[in-house]
Amino acid sequence: MIKKLAISLLIVGGGLSYTQNLEGVDSILFVIENAPDDSNKVVAYNTLVEITFLDDPAKALEYSGQMTEFSKKIRNKSGIANGYAWMAYLEEQVGNPQQGLKYYFDAVDIFIEIGSEADVGGCYNNIATIYKDLGENDLALKYHWKGLEIKKELGMNESVGLSLNNIGQIYFAQGKIKEAMEFYYKGLALAEQYGDKRGISLSLYNIGTVYVDQNHYQEALKNYFEAYKIDKSLNDKYGMAHTLHAIGGVFEKWNKEEEALKYYERCKEISVEISDIRGLGFVFLDIGHVYFYQKKVTAAFDCYQKGLGYLEEVNDKRGIARATHHLGEYFIEQGDMVTAYQYLDRSFRLSEELGFPEEIRNSADLLVNVYEHQGQWEKAHKMHKLYVLMKDSMHNDETRKMVLSQKLQFEFEKDKIMQEQMYKEMRAKEQARIERRNTLQYMGMFAFILVTFGFTLSLRFMKISPLLGRVFIFVSLLIMFEFLLVLSDPYTDTITGGVPVYKLLVNTAFATLIFPIHAFLERRLSKRVKKL
Repeated sequence: MIKKLAISLLIVGGGLSYTQNLEGVDSILFVIENAPDDSNKVVAYNTLVEITFLDDPAKALEYSGQMTEFSKKIRNKSGIANGYAWMAYLEEQVGNPQQGLKYYFDAVDIFIEIGSEADVGGCYNNIATIYKDLGENDLALKYHWKGLEIKKELGMNESVGLSLNNIGQIYFAQGKIKEAMEFYYKGLALAEQYGDKRGISLSLYNIGTVYVDQNHYQEALKNYFEAYKIDKSLNDKYGMAHTLHAIGGVFEKWNKEEEALKYYERCKEISVEISDIRGLGFVFLDIGHVYFYQKKVTAAFDCYQKGLGYLEEVNDKRGIARATHHLGEYFIEQGDMVTAYQYLDRSFRLSEELGFPEEIRNSADLLVNVYEHQGQWEKAHKMHKLYVLMKDSMHNDETRKMVLSQKLQFEFEKDKIMQEQMYKEMRAKEQARIERRNTLQYMGMFAFILVTFGFTLSLRFMKISPLLGRVFIFVSLLIMFEFLLVLSDPYTDTITGGVPVYKLLVNTAFATLIFPIHAFLERRLSKRVKKL
């Protein structure tokens, strides 16, 4: 079953309809032709790629090339780096992964030079994705971890979720189900926390793929439909195609072939529209698989051949391993054990190179039949043992229970996080209420002090006894200094850590400073008060 691409775009597009995009293209081309400022033209090229890459990747690739050349002409390094990054992404999408790698490394060099760490992290993530598709799992993990470290340092929590999903995909392909699910659920939690719809869709898709692998089909279908709904709302055609493919796979597992074919065909239509070569390769394999079990062997063979051709075009080793496995199965059915062995041996060698248990299991299972037919009983026995080992490593009661228990654990932790979030929000609201109350009371106290001092100063127009005058002056100054103590109290707590002895010392020091000021103000005010 095809894996949804986990791509960390440097500039995120989406949301516009195709008609709106066409109108936008005309407007942006006008800006490029007429803008007096070259830097604005670079921005316009970037926007042009952004609004076309989903609907027309080939055209977007052309625009990104123009952006890169124009940026070189005006020596705009940021424009050159972004142009290379877009070209890398789009080359990979149209089936040129090696060229994509070259452009990504070109982009990384410039991003490092201009100090754009976030973009370096994004490129590392995409480089890792290409290496994964090429079967270079060690390199894929290396660059995923490098990208993850940068994102954590920069606090890019939304992008961290994407990297977690990508690492989970590699662990899943290696048969490390527990590790894969841990990374998928961590990615989902981050995506939900930050409202990242693409991240939520990707996590749901990946978790659904594990459910299918462990025969929890109803749970898988629920995840896939949720993911498809999000992809459709974002006009993410890559996501829509891959999720439709996955839904078809569930119906095929349920032996509902016609329903499966319906979803596979919808996937194929979108894949053709967006020139997704890898996607076409995988969906042709699954369409052929349905035909094979419907005894439409000629149609199945044609689909297998087409799928293999597409996957060889993009050098997707895992896809090639699957295609040659299916072709081996076809030739066993035809009784041509020599040709079957050629395809199955190629599939088995690729599967061992990749280290993916599912592919090793599938190839070993069919090679048992070939070796038995050839009378090579020792080799057949060896392959059977390998088949059982790979099968047991992937599918056992403990693993199936673990997959469901991780879902329950995630729901529990999610509820816990939501409760903590609600508590934080309540604390924040209460804090805001207290701050508003304190502000109003401080303002009221300050107004009262002004009124008190105003009344004290007005005593100069009245004849009062010296004692009464001193009382008014003392009360006014006392209120003012008490107000100052109230204002300074939070800062005093910070300085002293709330220790009573230290607070007493600080307040004593404050009072010592206040005393001469009090005496000075009392003398000045006393002169202004009329006496009897």
